Amino acid sequence: MAQLTYEGLMAGAVGFASSRTVNHRSRTGQKIGSLTAKSEELLGIGQALRKAGRGVFQFVSDYRDVEYELGLLRRLAQECGRPLSISVL
Repeated sequence: MAQLTYEGLMAGAVGFASSRTVNHRSRTGQKIGSLTAKSEELLGIGQALRKAGRGVFQFVSDYRDVEYELGLLRRLAQECGRPLSISVL
């Protein structure tokens, strides 16, 4: 996924969006894969943004574990060195 992200950014993508909310589902109603993405996977994708030197990491979550989610967001921003955008309701 990191390589695809990098290639997309180099081709002109604005960034990468990840959803960790149960409200986002496939058209068949299935939960999407990013709902349970491990922090290592998200950090790997973030490294692609860092390597490309461009792009925004967009993030949405239900914040079921606020401490964990905010810690992950902080770590993403610090380690990737790219802007981070979050959706808040």
